[in-house]
Amino acid sequence: MDWDLSGAPWAIRLLELGAQVTLLDGLIPDLGANYFNIDPIKDRVDVVEADLGDRSMVDLQVKGKDLIFNIAMHSCHLRSMSDPLFDLQTNVFPQIHFLESLHHLNPQARVIYIGTRA
Repeated sequence: MDWDLSGAPWAIRLLELGAQVTLLDGLIPDLGANYFNIDPIKDRVDVVEADLGDRSMVDLQVKGKDLIFNIAMHSCHLRSMSDPLFDLQTNVFPQIHFLESLHHLNPQARVIYIGTRA
């Protein structure tokens, strides 16, 4: 299972249920990623520092996964209006790369997309 480090509550619960968890995070400055979020579980998860838009890295991570939680996005609607290009580069294009990786390498994987209120 892959997701942003801000998905730590999900990761903690899944570990309690016996899942093997991999966290994928681009650690983009100013978007809130912080290793403190996973401190209680850091020794029980695999952490991959990569941007969801890095197709070669995402290709490696989607292979063989049964379930993927997709929490990869920034959710500042104000910034998306003031800097729409940043919004496209961090939210839209990486999601397209992610979906292409799934399509070509693991089409049977189940994906749970976690949206935001923004």
